[in-house]
Amino acid sequence: MQSELSVRQKWFQVWAWALLSAGAIYFAIARWPHPTTKDIFCGAGAIYFSLMAVVAEISIRNDWSKEQHDRAGRIVALGAALLFAALWVLNTMGHHLASR
Repeated sequence: MQSELSVRQKWFQVWAWALLSAGAIYFAIARWPHPTTKDIFCGAGAIYFSLMAVVAEISIRNDWSKEQHDRAGRIVALGAALLFAALWVLNTMGHHLASR
């Protein structure tokens, strides 16, 4: 098993995350004035994908090892999970307060 990612593989990751980010941004703003829960999660996904593209590019610039790259990805994933949870709670609270 290959222990290090090649520069070509890292650039592929940058472009893949960037394309996913662009798609998520499109779906997040498609119904902007009245977003649904799905739209809010698309927005959070857009943030996550954008951050992962940045992490992948920084990995190339600083010549990180695969372990450093994976660790940074896990930190971003944890932050995105916390963001998803916060958005879900705020969205649920908003629906609950609006129904009163």
